[in-house]
Amino acid sequence: MAYYHRGGRFAVGGREGVRGRGRGRASSSADDMDFSNVFRVERPQHYRGAAPVFGKAEVLGGYSVDEDRKFGHDRSMLKFLDRKYLPDNDEMSVKLDLNRGAEKASLYSGNSSQTLQNLLQWIFSNSGVLMTDTTPPRLEADFISIRNTFSTIMRSTYNFREAWIIDAIEFNGSIYMVRRKDETFDVRPGIPLENFEVWGHKFEQYMTGGDPDEGILANEEYRCALRVKVDENSLLFAPEVDCADPCLYEEDFKDLSAFVTVKCCKENVDHRKLHSFKRFKLCQWWIENILTGIPRILVGFRNDSGIVHTLKHYETDELPEICDGEWEPDVCINFLVKFLAFVKKKCLEEPECVYRFYREEKGNIYCTKMKDSPDTEVLPSWYIDEMFSEDTENDSESETE
Repeated sequence: MAYYHRGGRFAVGGREGVRGRGRGRASSSADDMDFSNVFRVERPQHYRGAAPVFGKAEVLGGYSVDEDRKFGHDRSMLKFLDRKYLPDNDEMSVKLDLNRGAEKASLYSGNSSQTLQNLLQWIFSNSGVLMTDTTPPRLEADFISIRNTFSTIMRSTYNFREAWIIDAIEFNGSIYMVRRKDETFDVRPGIPLENFEVWGHKFEQYMTGGDPDEGILANEEYRCALRVKVDENSLLFAPEVDCADPCLYEEDFKDLSAFVTVKCCKENVDHRKLHSFKRFKLCQWWIENILTGIPRILVGFRNDSGIVHTLKHYETDELPEICDGEWEPDVCINFLVKFLAFVKKKCLEEPECVYRFYREEKGNIYCTKMKDSPDTEVLPSWYIDEMFSEDTENDSESETE
C-alpha cells in the first residue's frame, strides 16, 4: 500500500480519497484498501481503563557522545545539578539571560538514525550481558529504539495534530524502530528556530554550573541504556539524561532516581497558554520521565526575549493531578500497548523487511512494506552481519565507566 499527500488529501494505493472528518476515521474511499494495514486512532476515552503495569526502568549501562559526535564507553559527559537552583518552596525568582554567549553556540548536528546507531554500538559491545540463554540466542528486548519514538507514540491520542513516520524491522527476535525526520517543525513567527535550541541548552548550562558567557556545546550527551517492562513487552532505549543531583548520586546507580530533568519553556501568561501547557507540555514531560523513572523536573519559564524569571520544581508523579484531567496516564499507556501489538503483528508477517508506520495529521496510522533503499535502512549492515555471529557471542567488550 502506497501513500502520499496531495493538496490536503490522502492517496492510498494510487487512488485518492478525502480525509474523513473528525478524529480516528478512515481517510480513503478506495475500494481496494487493505484495512488490516490501518491502525485506527480513536478518541482518548476509547483507551480508558486500567493500564498494564509500567515497570521500573532498569539501568543497564551508559555512554557518552562528545562535541564531535564521537562515542565513548564512559561517563565523561555526565553533568551534575547546581543545587543553588533548587527552589525551597517549589518555585523561585531568578533572572537568567539565555542569550549570553549565543554567538559562540555550537548547534546540535545529530539525528535520530545516528542516535539509534550509537545505541546499537553500545548493544554490540555489551551483547554478552544482554543475550538470553535460549537457542538460538536473542537479545532480552522486544522493542529497541530511542526514547523519542516511544514518547511520540504515547502522546499520539492527545497530540492529534502531529503527523509522524516510524520505520520498523524485526531482526532475530527483536523489533527495531526509528522515527524519521519531521520536516514540518512549527515555530512561533518572529523567533528563529535556532533560538529555541540555544535557549534550551543555555538554560541547562546554567542549571549544571556552567559559565553562561561560554558557548553551549549542544552535541555533548550522556545517555543511560535502560530496559523497562510494559505489559508483556520489554523496551530497550538510551535517553539523554540532563543531570544528576550530587547529594543523591551513587556511582553504581541501578535506576535514575537521583537524576533531574531540566526544561525551559515559554511563560504561561494567560488561560489559553496555561491550558496548552497542561495538555501538551506536562503530558510530554510525564511520558518522558515515566519511561526513564526520573522523579523530578526543574523548569525555567522564559519570556519571548529569552529571559528566565521563574524556576519551578515538579514531581513526576504529581503531574497528572496538576493537569486536572487534561490527559490520563492510563490512556497513554494503553495506546502504546495496543500500537506496539500492531507493529509486532505487521513486522512478523515478513521478518527482516522494513515496515513504515505513517501517522496522518488528525487521522489514523497506515502501514506499508518498504522496498530496500538507503532511505529506509533501519539497521546498518555491520550490525546485521556481526551482531549474532559466533565470534561475537562470547567476545563482547566489557563496559568501563
